[in-house]
Amino acid sequence: MKKRSIIYCVLSVIMMISYLCFTSSAEDTGTTIKYRIENEQVIITGVSLDGYADVVIPDEIEGYPVTSIGDRAFYDNEYITSIVLPDSVTSVGENSFYSCSSLKSVNLSNNLISIGDYAFYICTALESIDIPSSVTSISEFSFANCRSLKNVVFHEGVVNIEKYAFGYCTVLESIEVPESVESIGCGAFYMCVKLESAVIPEGVTNIEAYTFYGCESLKNVNIPSKITSLCEYAFYGCTLLEPPNIPATVTSIDQYAFYKCASFDNVVIPNGIVSIGDSVFQWCNNLRTISIPASIKSIGKNIVNNCINLENIYYDGSLADFAKVTIDPDNEKLLASYIVFSKECWIQIENDWYYVDIYGNYVTKKWIKDDIGWRYLGEDGKLATNRWLMDSQGWCYVGYDGYCATNKWIADSKGWCYLDENGRIVTNRWIMDSKGWCYVGADGYCVTNKWVKDIKGWCYLDENGRMATNRWLKDSAGWCYVGANGYCVTNKWVKDSKGWCYLDENGRMTTNRWVKDYAGWCYVGSDGYAVTNCWKMDSHGWCYLNSEGSMTKNQWLSYGGYWYYLDSNGYMVTGAQYIDGKNYIFNSSGILVA
Repeated sequence: MKKRSIIYCVLSVIMMISYLCFTSSAEDTGTTIKYRIENEQVIITGVSLDGYADVVIPDEIEGYPVTSIGDRAFYDNEYITSIVLPDSVTSVGENSFYSCSSLKSVNLSNNLISIGDYAFYICTALESIDIPSSVTSISEFSFANCRSLKNVVFHEGVVNIEKYAFGYCTVLESIEVPESVESIGCGAFYMCVKLESAVIPEGVTNIEAYTFYGCESLKNVNIPSKITSLCEYAFYGCTLLEPPNIPATVTSIDQYAFYKCASFDNVVIPNGIVSIGDSVFQWCNNLRTISIPASIKSIGKNIVNNCINLENIYYDGSLADFAKVTIDPDNEKLLASYIVFSKECWIQIENDWYYVDIYGNYVTKKWIKDDIGWRYLGEDGKLATNRWLMDSQGWCYVGYDGYCATNKWIADSKGWCYLDENGRIVTNRWIMDSKGWCYVGADGYCVTNKWVKDIKGWCYLDENGRMATNRWLKDSAGWCYVGANGYCVTNKWVKDSKGWCYLDENGRMTTNRWVKDYAGWCYVGSDGYAVTNCWKMDSHGWCYLNSEGSMTKNQWLSYGGYWYYLDSNGYMVTGAQYIDGKNYIFNSSGILVA
Protein backbone atom coordinates (compact mmCIF):
# COMPACT_ATOMS: atom_id res chain seq x y z
CA MET A 1 0.00 0.00 0.00
CA LYS A 2 2.87 2.37 0.86
CA LYS A 3 4.68 1.51 -2.38
CA ARG A 4 1.57 2.41 -4.48
CA SER A 5 1.34 5.85 -2.78
CA ILE A 6 4.96 6.64 -3.63
CA ILE A 7 4.37 5.80 -7.33
CA TYR A 8 1.27 8.06 -7.39
CA CYS A 9 3.24 10.97 -5.96
CA VAL A 10 6.03 10.57 -8.51
CA LEU A 11 3.54 10.55 -11.40
CA SER A 12 1.83 13.65 -10.08
CA VAL A 13 5.11 15.54 -9.93
CA ILE A 14 5.98 14.52 -13.49
CA MET A 15 2.60 15.76 -14.75
CA MET A 16 3.00 19.09 -12.97
CA ILE A 17 6.46 19.57 -14.40
CA SER A 18 5.10 18.99 -17.97
CA TYR A 19 2.76 22.03 -17.64
CA LEU A 20 5.26 24.37 -16.06
CA CYS A 21 6.50 27.34 -18.16
CA PHE A 22 10.17 27.62 -18.82
CA THR A 23 12.33 30.23 -20.46
CA SER A 24 15.04 29.98 -23.01
CA SER A 25 17.42 32.86 -23.58
CA ALA A 26 19.17 33.68 -26.82
CA GLU A 27 22.79 34.58 -26.32
CA ASP A 28 23.59 38.29 -26.28
CA THR A 29 20.12 39.30 -27.68
CA GLY A 30 18.21 40.08 -24.53
CA THR A 31 15.42 37.87 -25.85
CA THR A 32 13.87 35.34 -23.52
CA ILE A 33 11.37 32.92 -25.05
CA LYS A 34 8.75 31.52 -22.77
CA TYR A 35 7.31 28.10 -23.34
CA ARG A 36 5.80 25.04 -21.84
CA ILE A 37 6.11 21.38 -22.68
CA GLU A 38 3.09 19.19 -23.22
CA ASN A 39 3.22 15.63 -24.41
CA GLU A 40 6.87 16.06 -25.31
CA GLN A 41 6.09 19.06 -27.53
CA VAL A 42 6.99 22.69 -26.91
CA ILE A 43 4.31 25.37 -26.97
CA ILE A 44 5.60 28.96 -27.12
CA THR A 45 3.77 31.06 -24.54
CA GLY A 46 5.53 34.42 -24.79
CA VAL A 47 8.75 36.37 -24.96
CA SER A 48 10.64 38.89 -22.84
CA LEU A 49 12.55 41.58 -24.69
CA ASP A 50 14.89 44.35 -23.60
CA GLY A 51 13.53 46.51 -26.48
CA TYR A 52 12.56 46.27 -30.13
CA ALA A 53 13.79 43.00 -31.49
CA ASP A 54 13.52 40.41 -34.20
CA VAL A 55 12.44 37.08 -32.76
CA VAL A 56 13.49 33.72 -34.14
CA ILE A 57 11.74 30.72 -32.63
CA PRO A 58 14.02 27.66 -32.47
CA ASP A 59 12.80 24.37 -33.88
CA GLU A 60 13.38 22.59 -30.58
CA ILE A 61 13.90 23.40 -26.94
CA GLU A 62 15.30 20.98 -24.38
CA GLY A 63 15.35 18.38 -27.07
CA TYR A 64 11.62 18.69 -27.74
CA PRO A 65 10.21 20.03 -31.00
CA VAL A 66 8.53 23.39 -30.99
CA THR A 67 5.11 22.67 -32.58
CA SER A 68 2.83 25.58 -31.76
CA ILE A 69 2.53 29.21 -30.78
CA GLY A 70 0.11 29.31 -27.89
CA ASP A 71 -3.02 31.44 -27.56
CA ARG A 72 -2.16 35.08 -26.70
CA ALA A 73 1.55 34.17 -26.70
CA PHE A 74 2.67 37.61 -27.92
CA TYR A 75 -0.56 39.48 -27.21
CA ASP A 76 -0.13 43.28 -27.35
CA ASN A 77 3.66 43.02 -27.54
CA GLU A 78 4.75 46.30 -29.05
CA TYR A 79 8.48 45.43 -29.29
CA ILE A 80 8.53 42.50 -31.69
CA THR A 81 9.58 43.74 -35.14
CA SER A 82 9.76 40.39 -36.92
CA ILE A 83 9.10 36.75 -36.18
CA VAL A 84 10.51 33.61 -37.79
CA LEU A 85 8.72 30.36 -37.09
CA PRO A 86 10.54 27.07 -37.66
CA ASP A 87 9.08 24.40 -39.92
CA SER A 88 8.32 22.33 -36.83
CA VAL A 89 5.46 24.69 -35.93
CA THR A 90 2.08 23.43 -37.14
CA SER A 91 -0.29 25.84 -35.41
CA VAL A 92 -0.52 29.49 -34.44
CA GLY A 93 -3.02 29.99 -31.64
CA GLU A 94 -5.80 32.50 -31.20
CA ASN A 95 -4.77 36.09 -30.49
CA SER A 96 -1.15 34.93 -30.56
CA PHE A 97 0.19 38.15 -32.16
CA TYR A 98 -2.81 40.33 -31.37
CA SER A 99 -1.88 44.03 -31.56
CA CYS A 100 1.84 43.49 -32.08
CA SER A 101 2.00 47.01 -33.39
CA SER A 102 5.70 46.94 -34.43
CA LEU A 103 5.61 43.58 -36.17
CA LYS A 104 6.60 44.19 -39.81
CA SER A 105 7.68 40.78 -41.02
CA VAL A 106 6.40 37.26 -40.37
CA ASN A 107 8.01 34.12 -41.72
CA LEU A 108 5.55 31.30 -41.22
CA SER A 109 6.38 27.61 -40.96
CA ASN A 110 6.18 25.67 -44.22
CA ASN A 111 4.33 22.99 -42.30
CA LEU A 112 1.85 25.31 -40.66
CA ILE A 113 -1.65 23.84 -40.64
CA SER A 114 -3.79 26.29 -38.70
CA ILE A 115 -3.85 29.97 -37.90
CA GLY A 116 -6.13 30.79 -34.98
CA ASP A 117 -8.78 33.52 -34.80
CA TYR A 118 -7.37 37.04 -34.39
CA ALA A 119 -3.85 35.60 -34.69
CA PHE A 120 -2.37 38.76 -36.26
CA TYR A 121 -5.22 41.15 -35.52
CA ILE A 122 -4.18 44.84 -35.43
CA CYS A 123 -0.59 44.12 -36.43
CA THR A 124 -0.58 47.58 -37.94
CA ALA A 125 3.03 47.48 -39.15
CA LEU A 126 2.82 44.11 -40.92
CA GLU A 127 3.58 44.66 -44.60
CA SER A 128 3.36 41.24 -46.22
CA ILE A 129 2.44 37.67 -45.48
CA ASP A 130 3.13 34.43 -47.34
CA ILE A 131 0.66 31.75 -46.33
CA PRO A 132 2.04 28.25 -46.94
CA SER A 133 0.10 25.64 -48.87
CA SER A 134 -0.25 23.49 -45.74
CA VAL A 135 -2.75 25.96 -44.28
CA THR A 136 -6.32 24.96 -45.20
CA SER A 137 -8.22 27.66 -43.35
CA ILE A 138 -7.52 31.32 -42.62
CA SER A 139 -9.44 31.94 -39.46
CA GLU A 140 -11.71 34.77 -38.40
CA PHE A 141 -10.09 38.19 -38.09
CA SER A 142 -6.68 36.52 -38.40
CA PHE A 143 -5.16 39.45 -40.35
CA ALA A 144 -7.85 42.06 -39.78
CA ASN A 145 -6.76 45.65 -39.15
CA CYS A 146 -3.28 45.01 -40.51
CA ARG A 147 -3.30 48.49 -41.99
CA SER A 148 0.17 48.29 -43.54
CA LEU A 149 -0.41 44.91 -45.21
CA LYS A 150 0.20 45.41 -48.93
CA ASN A 151 0.94 41.93 -50.15
CA VAL A 152 -0.70 38.59 -49.38
CA VAL A 153 0.55 35.45 -51.06
CA PHE A 154 -1.70 32.42 -51.03
CA HIS A 155 -0.73 28.96 -52.11
CA GLU A 156 -2.91 26.14 -53.32
CA GLY A 157 -4.30 24.27 -50.37
CA VAL A 158 -6.31 26.98 -48.67
CA VAL A 159 -9.98 25.96 -48.67
CA ASN A 160 -11.67 28.55 -46.46
CA ILE A 161 -11.11 32.23 -45.83
CA GLU A 162 -13.15 32.93 -42.73
CA LYS A 163 -15.03 36.09 -41.83
CA TYR A 164 -13.17 39.38 -41.66
CA ALA A 165 -9.88 37.54 -42.20
CA PHE A 166 -8.45 40.61 -43.98
CA GLY A 167 -10.93 43.24 -42.86
CA TYR A 168 -9.56 46.80 -42.64
CA CYS A 169 -6.35 45.93 -44.44
CA THR A 170 -6.51 49.45 -45.80
CA VAL A 171 -3.41 49.36 -48.06
CA LEU A 172 -3.95 45.93 -49.60
CA GLU A 173 -4.11 46.58 -53.37
CA SER A 174 -4.77 43.21 -54.96
CA ILE A 175 -5.70 39.73 -53.98
CA GLU A 176 -5.53 36.52 -55.97
CA VAL A 177 -7.36 33.77 -54.22
CA PRO A 178 -6.05 30.28 -55.08
CA GLU A 179 -8.18 27.79 -56.98
CA SER A 180 -8.40 25.55 -53.93
CA VAL A 181 -10.60 28.03 -52.04
CA GLU A 182 -14.25 27.05 -51.79
CA SER A 183 -15.70 29.68 -49.46
CA ILE A 184 -15.01 33.29 -48.56
CA GLY A 185 -16.51 34.39 -45.29
CA CYS A 186 -18.48 37.42 -44.25
CA GLY A 187 -16.46 40.64 -44.47
CA ALA A 188 -13.31 38.81 -45.56
CA PHE A 189 -11.99 41.97 -47.27
CA TYR A 190 -14.12 44.49 -45.40
CA MET A 191 -12.95 48.11 -45.87
CA CYS A 192 -9.87 47.20 -47.88
CA VAL A 193 -10.07 50.68 -49.34
CA LYS A 194 -6.99 50.35 -51.60
CA LEU A 195 -7.94 46.97 -53.04
CA GLU A 196 -8.21 47.41 -56.82
CA SER A 197 -8.77 43.90 -58.09
CA ALA A 198 -9.74 40.51 -56.77
CA VAL A 199 -9.57 37.19 -58.56
CA ILE A 200 -12.00 34.69 -57.10
CA PRO A 201 -11.60 31.06 -58.19
CA GLU A 202 -14.38 29.10 -59.84
CA GLY A 203 -14.57 26.69 -56.91
CA VAL A 204 -16.06 29.34 -54.61
CA THR A 205 -19.77 28.66 -54.16
CA ASN A 206 -20.71 31.54 -51.90
CA ILE A 207 -19.67 35.15 -51.36
CA GLU A 208 -20.90 36.09 -47.92
CA ALA A 209 -22.24 39.38 -46.63
CA TYR A 210 -19.88 42.38 -46.39
CA THR A 211 -17.13 40.50 -48.29
CA PHE A 212 -15.94 43.59 -50.19
CA TYR A 213 -17.78 46.20 -48.16
CA GLY A 214 -16.24 49.65 -48.52
CA CYS A 215 -13.58 48.56 -51.03
CA GLU A 216 -13.81 51.94 -52.68
CA SER A 217 -10.83 51.36 -55.04
CA LEU A 218 -12.03 47.98 -56.28
CA LYS A 219 -12.49 48.16 -60.05
CA ASN A 220 -12.74 44.60 -61.22
CA VAL A 221 -13.93 41.41 -59.63
CA ASN A 222 -15.04 38.17 -61.19
CA ILE A 223 -17.99 36.27 -59.81
CA PRO A 224 -17.57 32.49 -60.11
CA SER A 225 -20.15 30.52 -62.07
CA LYS A 226 -21.15 28.38 -59.06
CA ILE A 227 -22.27 31.32 -56.94
CA THR A 228 -25.99 31.15 -56.13
CA SER A 229 -26.41 34.30 -54.09
CA LEU A 230 -24.83 37.73 -53.78
CA CYS A 231 -25.23 38.33 -50.07
CA GLU A 232 -26.13 41.55 -48.35
CA TYR A 233 -23.64 44.42 -48.42
CA ALA A 234 -21.24 42.25 -50.46
CA PHE A 235 -20.00 45.18 -52.60
CA TYR A 236 -21.39 48.08 -50.58
CA GLY A 237 -19.60 51.35 -51.33
CA CYS A 238 -17.35 49.96 -54.09
CA THR A 239 -17.50 53.29 -55.87
CA LEU A 240 -15.07 52.42 -58.71
CA LEU A 241 -16.38 48.92 -59.38
CA GLU A 242 -17.44 48.15 -62.94
CA PRO A 243 -20.63 46.08 -63.17
CA PRO A 244 -19.51 42.46 -62.73
CA ASN A 245 -20.73 39.67 -64.95
CA ILE A 246 -23.30 37.96 -62.76
CA PRO A 247 -23.53 34.25 -63.65
CA ALA A 248 -26.82 32.55 -64.44
CA THR A 249 -26.51 30.42 -61.30
CA VAL A 250 -27.26 33.40 -59.07
CA THR A 251 -30.88 33.39 -57.88
CA SER A 252 -30.85 36.34 -55.48
CA ILE A 253 -29.15 39.66 -54.90
CA ASP A 254 -29.52 40.56 -51.25
CA GLN A 255 -30.02 43.97 -49.69
CA TYR A 256 -27.41 46.68 -50.23
CA ALA A 257 -25.26 44.31 -52.30
CA PHE A 258 -24.22 47.09 -54.74
CA TYR A 259 -25.16 50.14 -52.69
CA LYS A 260 -23.18 53.25 -53.75
CA CYS A 261 -21.42 51.49 -56.63
CA ALA A 262 -21.16 54.86 -58.31
CA SER A 263 -19.35 53.63 -61.45
CA PHE A 264 -22.22 51.40 -62.55
CA ASP A 265 -23.68 52.72 -65.81
CA ASN A 266 -25.51 49.83 -67.45
CA VAL A 267 -26.50 46.84 -65.37
CA VAL A 268 -27.87 43.60 -66.79
CA ILE A 269 -29.38 41.28 -64.23
CA PRO A 270 -29.31 37.76 -65.70
CA ASN A 271 -32.35 35.59 -66.12
CA GLY A 272 -32.70 33.19 -63.21
CA ILE A 273 -32.55 35.76 -60.43
CA VAL A 274 -35.84 35.67 -58.54
CA SER A 275 -35.33 38.31 -55.85
CA ILE A 276 -33.63 41.68 -55.46
CA GLY A 277 -33.25 42.95 -51.89
CA ASP A 278 -33.63 46.41 -50.40
CA SER A 279 -31.45 49.26 -51.74
CA VAL A 280 -29.40 46.95 -53.96
CA PHE A 281 -28.52 49.74 -56.42
CA GLN A 282 -29.35 52.76 -54.29
CA TRP A 283 -27.03 55.76 -54.76
CA CYS A 284 -25.47 54.31 -57.91
CA ASN A 285 -25.24 57.87 -59.17
CA ASN A 286 -24.05 57.10 -62.71
CA LEU A 287 -26.46 54.26 -63.37
CA ARG A 288 -28.29 55.01 -66.63
CA THR A 289 -30.01 51.72 -67.47
CA ILE A 290 -30.87 48.54 -65.69
CA SER A 291 -32.22 45.35 -67.27
CA ILE A 292 -34.47 43.18 -65.13
CA PRO A 293 -35.20 39.58 -66.17
CA ALA A 294 -38.63 37.98 -66.38
CA SER A 295 -37.56 35.50 -63.68
CA ILE A 296 -37.83 38.21 -60.98
CA LYS A 297 -40.57 37.51 -58.45
CA SER A 298 -39.84 40.07 -55.73
CA ILE A 299 -38.14 43.46 -55.47
CA GLY A 300 -37.26 45.09 -52.15
CA LYS A 301 -37.57 48.75 -51.31
CA ASN A 302 -35.49 51.62 -52.67
CA ILE A 303 -33.57 49.49 -55.16
CA VAL A 304 -32.77 52.45 -57.45
CA ASN A 305 -33.53 55.39 -55.20
CA ASN A 306 -31.09 58.32 -55.57
CA CYS A 307 -29.87 56.98 -58.93
CA ILE A 308 -30.08 60.50 -60.30
CA ASN A 309 -28.98 59.65 -63.86
CA LEU A 310 -31.23 56.66 -64.35
CA GLU A 311 -32.88 56.90 -67.78
CA ASN A 312 -34.50 53.57 -68.56
CA ILE A 313 -35.40 50.34 -66.89
CA TYR A 314 -35.70 47.39 -69.26
CA TYR A 315 -37.87 44.48 -68.27
CA ASP A 316 -37.65 41.20 -70.17
CA GLY A 317 -41.37 40.62 -70.23
CA SER A 318 -44.66 42.44 -70.54
CA LEU A 319 -46.44 44.89 -68.28
CA ALA A 320 -48.76 42.06 -67.30
CA ASP A 321 -45.76 39.95 -66.24
CA PHE A 322 -44.25 42.90 -64.34
CA ALA A 323 -47.54 43.42 -62.51
CA LYS A 324 -47.14 39.96 -60.99
CA VAL A 325 -43.80 40.88 -59.37
CA THR A 326 -44.05 41.65 -55.66
CA ILE A 327 -42.59 45.15 -55.37
CA ASP A 328 -42.14 46.96 -52.08
CA PRO A 329 -44.22 50.16 -52.34
CA ASP A 330 -41.29 52.16 -50.97
CA ASN A 331 -39.74 52.37 -54.44
CA GLU A 332 -40.44 55.91 -55.55
CA LYS A 333 -37.70 56.02 -58.19
CA LEU A 334 -38.44 52.59 -59.65
CA LEU A 335 -42.17 53.19 -59.94
CA ALA A 336 -41.64 56.64 -61.47
CA SER A 337 -39.04 55.45 -63.98
CA TYR A 338 -39.54 54.93 -67.69
CA ILE A 339 -39.86 51.16 -68.02
CA VAL A 340 -39.38 49.55 -71.43
CA PHE A 341 -40.88 46.09 -71.76
CA SER A 342 -39.72 43.42 -74.18
CA LYS A 343 -43.27 42.34 -74.97
CA GLU A 344 -46.61 43.93 -75.62
CA CYS A 345 -49.54 42.49 -73.71
CA TRP A 346 -53.22 42.55 -72.88
CA ILE A 347 -54.31 43.79 -69.46
CA GLN A 348 -57.73 43.85 -67.85
CA ILE A 349 -58.94 46.83 -65.84
CA GLU A 350 -62.28 46.10 -64.22
CA ASN A 351 -64.36 44.72 -67.10
CA ASP A 352 -62.41 46.22 -69.95
CA TRP A 353 -59.37 44.95 -71.83
CA TYR A 354 -56.50 47.12 -73.06
CA TYR A 355 -53.39 46.41 -75.08
CA VAL A 356 -50.13 47.87 -73.78
CA ASP A 357 -47.04 48.45 -75.91
CA ILE A 358 -43.43 47.97 -74.81
CA TYR A 359 -43.40 51.50 -73.37
CA GLY A 360 -46.37 50.83 -71.13
CA ASN A 361 -48.75 52.95 -73.23
CA TYR A 362 -52.26 51.99 -74.27
CA VAL A 363 -52.51 51.17 -77.97
CA THR A 364 -55.37 53.13 -79.56
CA LYS A 365 -57.19 53.10 -82.89
CA LYS A 366 -55.32 50.06 -84.11
CA TRP A 367 -55.88 46.44 -85.10
CA ILE A 368 -53.90 43.85 -83.13
CA LYS A 369 -53.34 40.31 -84.45
CA ASP A 370 -52.56 37.22 -82.42
CA ASP A 371 -52.74 33.47 -83.06
CA ILE A 372 -56.54 33.54 -82.95
CA GLY A 373 -57.30 36.56 -85.09
CA TRP A 374 -57.64 40.32 -85.24
CA ARG A 375 -58.92 42.64 -82.50
CA TYR A 376 -59.42 46.38 -82.45
CA LEU A 377 -58.54 49.04 -79.86
CA GLY A 378 -60.73 52.14 -79.80
CA GLU A 379 -59.79 55.77 -79.23
CA ASP A 380 -59.77 55.23 -75.46
CA GLY A 381 -57.66 52.09 -75.83
CA LYS A 382 -60.50 49.76 -74.86
CA LEU A 383 -60.99 46.52 -76.73
CA ALA A 384 -63.96 46.91 -79.10
CA THR A 385 -66.64 44.22 -78.67
CA ASN A 386 -70.05 43.42 -80.21
CA ARG A 387 -69.98 46.19 -82.78
CA TRP A 388 -69.43 47.06 -86.41
CA LEU A 389 -66.20 48.78 -87.42
CA MET A 390 -65.27 50.52 -90.63
CA ASP A 391 -61.72 50.90 -91.89
CA SER A 392 -60.02 51.42 -95.24
CA GLN A 393 -60.82 47.84 -96.26
CA GLY A 394 -64.51 47.95 -95.47
CA TRP A 395 -66.89 46.95 -92.72
CA CYS A 396 -66.16 44.22 -90.21
CA TYR A 397 -67.72 42.98 -86.99
CA VAL A 398 -66.06 42.20 -83.65
CA GLY A 399 -67.81 39.79 -81.32
CA TYR A 400 -68.07 39.50 -77.54
CA ASP A 401 -64.44 38.34 -77.33
CA GLY A 402 -63.26 41.25 -79.46
CA TYR A 403 -62.15 39.08 -82.37
CA CYS A 404 -63.09 40.05 -85.89
CA ALA A 405 -65.69 37.59 -87.19
CA THR A 406 -64.53 35.69 -90.29
CA ASN A 407 -66.29 33.27 -92.67
CA LYS A 408 -69.44 33.82 -90.69
CA TRP A 409 -72.95 35.27 -90.86
CA ILE A 410 -73.76 38.14 -88.52
CA ALA A 411 -77.28 39.40 -87.81
CA ASP A 412 -78.22 42.86 -86.67
CA SER A 413 -81.37 44.99 -86.77
CA LYS A 414 -81.06 45.38 -90.55
CA GLY A 415 -80.63 41.72 -91.38
CA TRP A 416 -77.93 39.18 -92.09
CA CYS A 417 -74.51 39.91 -93.59
CA TYR A 418 -71.52 37.74 -94.29
CA LEU A 419 -67.89 38.34 -93.21
CA ASP A 420 -65.23 36.83 -95.45
CA GLU A 421 -61.90 35.21 -94.53
CA ASN A 422 -60.46 38.67 -93.83
CA GLY A 423 -63.39 39.64 -91.66
CA ARG A 424 -64.69 42.20 -94.15
CA ILE A 425 -68.34 42.44 -95.12
CA VAL A 426 -69.11 40.78 -98.46
CA THR A 427 -71.07 42.76 -101.06
CA ASN A 428 -72.71 41.93 -104.41
CA ARG A 429 -71.94 38.25 -104.42
CA TRP A 430 -73.39 34.80 -103.90
CA ILE A 431 -72.62 32.89 -100.69
CA MET A 432 -73.10 29.16 -100.21
CA ASP A 433 -73.48 27.71 -96.73
CA SER A 434 -74.99 24.59 -95.21
CA LYS A 435 -78.50 25.90 -95.85
CA GLY A 436 -78.02 26.78 -99.48
CA TRP A 437 -77.26 29.74 -101.69
CA CYS A 438 -77.92 33.33 -100.75
CA TYR A 439 -76.99 36.71 -102.13
CA VAL A 440 -75.63 39.80 -100.37
CA GLY A 441 -76.26 43.13 -101.98
CA ALA A 442 -74.37 46.37 -102.24
CA ASP A 443 -75.13 47.19 -98.60
CA GLY A 444 -73.70 43.85 -97.49
CA TYR A 445 -77.01 42.48 -96.24
CA CYS A 446 -78.53 39.23 -97.37
CA VAL A 447 -81.28 39.85 -99.96
CA THR A 448 -84.69 38.47 -98.92
CA ASN A 449 -88.08 38.13 -100.67
CA LYS A 450 -86.60 39.47 -103.86
CA TRP A 451 -85.54 38.50 -107.38
CA VAL A 452 -81.83 38.69 -108.19
CA LYS A 453 -80.37 38.46 -111.67
CA ASP A 454 -76.88 37.35 -112.62
CA ILE A 455 -75.29 36.03 -115.80
CA LYS A 456 -77.16 32.75 -115.45
CA GLY A 457 -80.57 34.30 -115.09
CA TRP A 458 -83.11 35.22 -112.46
CA CYS A 459 -83.39 33.58 -109.06
CA TYR A 460 -85.50 34.29 -106.04
CA LEU A 461 -84.32 34.74 -102.44
CA ASP A 462 -86.91 33.74 -99.86
CA GLU A 463 -87.68 35.25 -96.46
CA ASN A 464 -84.51 33.62 -95.06
CA GLY A 465 -82.40 34.91 -97.92
CA ARG A 466 -81.92 31.44 -99.34
CA MET A 467 -82.33 30.67 -103.05
CA ALA A 468 -85.73 29.13 -103.80
CA THR A 469 -85.61 25.87 -105.78
CA ASN A 470 -88.12 23.55 -107.49
CA ARG A 471 -91.14 25.70 -106.78
CA TRP A 472 -93.67 28.10 -108.29
CA LEU A 473 -93.44 31.76 -107.43
CA LYS A 474 -95.84 34.58 -108.15
CA ASP A 475 -95.02 38.25 -108.30
CA SER A 476 -96.58 41.30 -109.93
CA ALA A 477 -95.57 40.02 -113.35
CA GLY A 478 -97.21 36.66 -112.90
CA TRP A 479 -96.24 33.09 -112.15
CA CYS A 480 -92.75 31.67 -112.67
CA TYR A 481 -90.92 28.53 -111.79
CA VAL A 482 -87.41 28.12 -110.27
CA GLY A 483 -85.69 24.87 -110.94
CA ALA A 484 -83.24 22.71 -109.01
CA ASN A 485 -80.46 25.20 -109.67
CA GLY A 486 -82.54 28.05 -108.26
CA TYR A 487 -82.84 29.91 -111.55
CA CYS A 488 -86.09 30.96 -113.14
CA VAL A 489 -87.04 28.60 -116.01
CA THR A 490 -87.43 30.36 -119.38
CA ASN A 491 -88.66 29.28 -122.81
CA LYS A 492 -89.49 25.89 -121.50
CA TRP A 493 -92.39 23.60 -120.59
CA VAL A 494 -92.81 22.68 -116.95
CA LYS A 495 -95.10 19.98 -115.65
CA ASP A 496 -96.66 19.79 -112.22
CA SER A 497 -99.62 17.96 -110.74
CA LYS A 498 -102.06 20.15 -112.70
CA GLY A 499 -100.45 19.69 -116.07
CA TRP A 500 -98.08 21.35 -118.48
CA CYS A 501 -97.36 25.05 -118.56
CA TYR A 502 -95.00 27.15 -120.58
CA LEU A 503 -92.51 29.75 -119.18
CA ASP A 504 -91.70 32.50 -121.64
CA GLU A 505 -88.39 34.31 -122.22
CA ASN A 506 -88.97 36.26 -118.99
CA GLY A 507 -89.74 33.12 -117.07
CA ARG A 508 -93.39 34.04 -116.67
CA MET A 509 -96.21 31.56 -117.21
CA THR A 510 -97.82 31.97 -120.69
CA THR A 511 -101.64 32.27 -120.85
CA ASN A 512 -104.22 32.29 -123.61
CA ARG A 513 -101.82 31.76 -126.45
CA TRP A 514 -100.44 29.24 -128.87
CA VAL A 515 -96.99 27.85 -128.18
CA LYS A 516 -94.91 25.89 -130.61
CA ASP A 517 -92.15 23.46 -129.58
CA TYR A 518 -90.39 20.52 -131.20
CA ALA A 519 -93.58 18.45 -130.93
CA GLY A 520 -95.73 21.06 -132.61
CA TRP A 521 -98.30 23.57 -131.55
CA CYS A 522 -100.12 23.64 -128.25
CA TYR A 523 -102.34 26.08 -126.48
CA VAL A 524 -102.14 27.35 -122.88
CA GLY A 525 -105.28 28.61 -121.35
CA SER A 526 -106.07 31.39 -118.94
CA ASP A 527 -104.74 29.32 -116.05
CA GLY A 528 -101.41 28.93 -117.85
CA TYR A 529 -101.77 25.20 -118.35
CA ALA A 530 -101.76 23.47 -121.73
CA VAL A 531 -105.29 22.69 -123.00
CA THR A 532 -105.81 18.93 -123.52
CA ASN A 533 -108.47 16.63 -125.00
CA CYS A 534 -110.55 19.39 -126.51
CA TRP A 535 -111.24 21.37 -129.69
CA LYS A 536 -109.67 24.77 -130.17
CA MET A 537 -110.36 27.26 -132.97
CA ASP A 538 -108.05 29.94 -134.27
CA SER A 539 -107.96 32.03 -137.41
CA HIS A 540 -107.05 28.98 -139.49
CA GLY A 541 -109.82 26.79 -138.23
CA TRP A 542 -110.51 24.09 -135.76
CA CYS A 543 -107.86 21.85 -134.22
CA TYR A 544 -107.90 19.16 -131.61
CA LEU A 545 -105.43 19.21 -128.65
CA ASN A 546 -104.61 15.72 -127.45
CA SER A 547 -103.85 14.46 -123.95
CA GLU A 548 -100.34 15.95 -124.15
CA GLY A 549 -101.74 19.29 -125.24
CA SER A 550 -100.31 18.96 -128.74
CA MET A 551 -102.25 19.52 -131.96
CA THR A 552 -103.46 16.22 -133.53
CA LYS A 553 -102.23 15.83 -137.15
CA ASN A 554 -102.91 13.42 -140.08
CA GLN A 555 -105.19 11.45 -137.90
CA TRP A 556 -108.84 10.35 -137.66
CA LEU A 557 -110.57 11.47 -134.49
CA SER A 558 -113.74 10.02 -133.01
CA TYR A 559 -115.43 12.62 -130.92
CA GLY A 560 -119.05 12.80 -129.69
CA GLY A 561 -120.12 9.87 -131.81
CA TYR A 562 -118.78 11.46 -135.00
CA TRP A 563 -115.65 11.07 -137.03
CA TYR A 564 -113.35 13.90 -137.88
CA TYR A 565 -110.07 14.13 -139.73
CA LEU A 566 -107.14 16.47 -138.80
CA ASP A 567 -104.84 17.34 -141.68
CA SER A 568 -101.08 17.68 -141.69
CA ASN A 569 -101.33 21.13 -140.15
CA GLY A 570 -103.56 19.83 -137.40
CA TYR A 571 -106.74 21.51 -138.65
CA MET A 572 -110.16 19.90 -139.10
CA VAL A 573 -111.02 19.25 -142.78
CA THR A 574 -114.39 19.97 -144.45
CA GLY A 575 -115.91 19.18 -147.85
CA ALA A 576 -114.52 16.55 -150.24
CA GLN A 577 -111.22 15.10 -149.20
CA TYR A 578 -108.93 12.39 -150.69
CA ILE A 579 -107.44 10.54 -147.72
CA ASP A 580 -105.24 7.46 -147.87
CA GLY A 581 -106.42 6.68 -151.52
CA LYS A 582 -110.11 7.18 -150.81
CA ASN A 583 -112.61 9.97 -151.25
CA TYR A 584 -114.53 11.29 -148.30
CA ILE A 585 -117.16 14.01 -147.74
CA PHE A 586 -117.16 16.18 -144.56
CA ASN A 587 -119.87 18.75 -143.75
CA SER A 588 -119.10 22.29 -142.70
CA SER A 589 -118.72 21.18 -139.08
CA GLY A 590 -116.01 18.72 -140.09
CA ILE A 591 -118.22 15.69 -139.48
CA LEU A 592 -117.75 12.78 -141.87
CA VAL A 593 -120.96 12.30 -143.89
CA ALA A 594 -119.89 10.11 -146.86
